[in-house]
Amino acid sequence: MSKSSPRTILITGATGGIGGALAKVYAEPGNTLILQGRNAARLAELAVLCETQGTRVLTQVLDVCKLDELSGWLKEICQLEKVDLVIVNAGVNTNIGPEG
Repeated sequence: MSKSSPRTILITGATGGIGGALAKVYAEPGNTLILQGRNAARLAELAVLCETQGTRVLTQVLDVCKLDELSGWLKEICQLEKVDLVIVNAGVNTNIGPEG
């Protein structure tokens, strides 16, 4: 997905299938990916993969059901980065545990 200028993209639910696939699509030189997920190991693995494409990657292990934590993190991100695109991919499933 080549674009003319670098962009900053925030993707929630990046450790799932769709979120991970989107991160790989947007991973290109000059872009910054801000990736959120609940699974630290999968998030770290995805970050390394995206970084090999020349992408700057910031990660956050966070459960979006914890609204205070989510709100605090988003405020912090907005102070540090100018986000060009937000992909709200995280879902809520009450039938699985915190490790997702």
